[in-house]
Amino acid sequence: MKHDIDLVVLVDCWPSDHPDMETVSQVKYYERLVNKLSTLNFKNVALATYKGGTPDNYEHFETDPYIIEHLKSKNMGANVVAKRCTTFKDVFYEFPELHLCDHMNIVIGGQSWWHCLHWRPLGFFGWINQGFGVMSHPALVHYESNSNITSHEAFKHDPFVEWKKIEECEDGLYFSNYMNFDFLTEPTPNLREYIQYIFDKES
Repeated sequence: MKHDIDLVVLVDCWPSDHPDMETVSQVKYYERLVNKLSTLNFKNVALATYKGGTPDNYEHFETDPYIIEHLKSKNMGANVVAKRCTTFKDVFYEFPELHLCDHMNIVIGGQSWWHCLHWRPLGFFGWINQGFGVMSHPALVHYESNSNITSHEAFKHDPFVEWKKIEECEDGLYFSNYMNFDFLTEPTPNLREYIQYIFDKES
């Protein structure tokens, strides 16, 4: 079975001249990203490319032209609709048909795995905290310091988000609508231990 995806969110797919990018790993990742997206059924894409650090969470930056030029889906080909979005308000303004969805299938990709994908306004936490479920896949995400790190192990052992493999889905996607800890009452998980575990696992 393939999922019909209502929205793809691409977080911080910066162009190669962005100061936080590593060009070699970026090119390989962007190729992997568009190849995986081309196997999924979707029409709408939110380009959630933020300018830089946390203070810039609402200032948009350009998305890498390679992605814009090669973006396509299995069911729509290159006839996808891609819009700049940095907030939920942007998403529902640019894609008004999403207001009519009783249930939304949301796929999130982008970089960087430990930071922006989790913490940006349109990242994993943002959607889950609003009551939505999200989907993703190792081929859709990237960690700029080590491209081998965003593997299935990274999803299985994510200390922040509880991911489950969608067994009946031929796309191999992971799904989550649940946080692994309570921000208000529990201490933040030890991210260093998690990173070291994944490094050791993939080395």
